[in-house]
Amino acid sequence: MPILRPPSSGQPTQGTVFQKSVATAPLAMSMMIESMVNMVQNSRQKLKEDADFSAQ
Repeated sequence: MPILRPPSSGQPTQGTVFQKSVATAPLAMSMMIESMVNMVQNSRQKLKEDADFSAQ
């Protein structure tokens, strides 16, 4: 069953609301991004160590 919803172009306030929320809390947004980047970097390092261990 297809999901029926209006295209994003039909929701003009969606982008504006997001932009307003980011503008009011830029520090929180940058901290969230930094945290996500750190999590990805840590998981990539762990995956590399696991791959190196299993290759031996």
